[in-house]
Amino acid sequence: MRLDLFKTIIIVLIGALLAWGFSEMCINQKAQIAMLITMWVIFIYCGITMSLKNEQYPRATVNARIVSALTLGILIVLNGVYCFVGSFSLAVYIIPNAIILLLSALIYRNIITSKV
Repeated sequence: MRLDLFKTIIIVLIGALLAWGFSEMCINQKAQIAMLITMWVIFIYCGITMSLKNEQYPRATVNARIVSALTLGILIVLNGVYCFVGSFSLAVYIIPNAIILLLSALIYRNIITSKV
C-alpha cells in the first residue's frame, strides 16, 4: 500500500476550512470545540483512507474509497444537523460520530485486507 501525501494534505486542509465554518455556526462554545475536534478527526481519517492505494488489488482500493466517501458524507450531514440544532449533550454528539467512524474503519480494514 502507498499513501498519496498530496491528496491527504488537500483533504485535511479542506477539512480544516469546513471544521472552522461549522464551528462558527454553532450556538454555544462547548458545541464549537466539540465540532472542531470531531471534524478534524473525521477529515484526518478520511484523508488518510482516501489517499491509500493498493497497487496489487485496485478493486479493493476503489471500494475502500467509496466507503470513506460515504462515511465522510454521512458525518458531514450529521454534524451539520448538530451544528444547527445545538441543544444536544456532548455524549449524544460524540457517540454517534464515534460509532459511525469505528464501523467505517472496520469495513475499510476488511476491504483492504481482502484478496479481491
